[in-house]
Amino acid sequence: MGMKEAVISVFNNYVNFNGRARRSEYWYFWLFSTLVSLALGVLTVIVDSSEALSRIMLGLSSLYSLAIFI
Repeated sequence: MGMKEAVISVFNNYVNFNGRARRSEYWYFWLFSTLVSLALGVLTVIVDSSEALSRIMLGLSSLYSLAIFI
């Protein structure tokens, strides 16, 4: 199972609390989530000079963190 399939599988079973994820699904999703969070953080710092764009990036970062919290 590749990273794409693992991430799709995790999001398809997002609120299904029955069963378990395979080890590869867990680690690929963890890697994907970490990379997305880092990218959003870096983009927030890069666009810090533009206040409106910085707020948008901070909002996107917050929404992503809240979405994967469960």
